[in-house]
Amino acid sequence: MVPTIKELELLQVPLLSTVEQYSINWEALASRGAGIGRKLSTENARILEKQAELEGLGRQIKTVSESELTEERSRRDQVWGLIRRSTFDGSITAEDRSTAIRVVGPFARTVRAASSSSG
Repeated sequence: MVPTIKELELLQVPLLSTVEQYSINWEALASRGAGIGRKLSTENARILEKQAELEGLGRQIKTVSESELTEERSRRDQVWGLIRRSTFDGSITAEDRSTAIRVVGPFARTVRAASSSSG
């Protein structure tokens, strides 16, 4: 349907200044959107990098067998026994000291090694 001359005369058209202001606003939003798009790309790249790093760390973690878990639980129980005896009895025997050195020594070395490698 073709509009008539009368309909065209009555057609509401925005002022040129209004059109120009919308054009300026549109360009500003487009520029802002492009900046956000660049930032999004950068953050996505960081996420991929961190995921790869996490996978690498996951491969470094040693899988522990059930027998190793049992051995460590036994050590834990020995240490807690020593702590209970020294706390409630007020003293530990020479055998207890020997056990503490044997059980806690490897743990302390592991903690020191981990601390020095992370620092």
